[in-house]
Amino acid sequence: MTMEVDSLLSGKPMRSGLDPCTNCAEWQVMRCQVDSLRDALAKVLDTREKEAAATLSYQVALDNYGPEGRAREASNQMRAMQAASTAEREARLLLATLKTPNTSSEGKTSCQ
Repeated sequence: MTMEVDSLLSGKPMRSGLDPCTNCAEWQVMRCQVDSLRDALAKVLDTREKEAAATLSYQVALDNYGPEGRAREASNQMRAMQAASTAEREARLLLATLKTPNTSSEGKTSCQ
């Protein structure tokens, strides 16, 4: 299984008699899914990082600024939280729609 994942991520054919049919539609779908998951994960991590920074800024504003600064930082924090929530929702939707590879009883995909 590790060889299959490594092969998908590198875009190179697998070794040891497990070489996939790189022209087959199933292989192309799986490659597209890996790329989409990578992008979704990067988006989730980026938005969480921005949310953490906004939360820290809001905490500083609560400690050091007047009402205007607090309101501005609270608004920024709320936008960051909403963006993180949206990114997570999109990633969960992507996971729910993933196509599972067709496998036989020997564990080989149908295009082999």
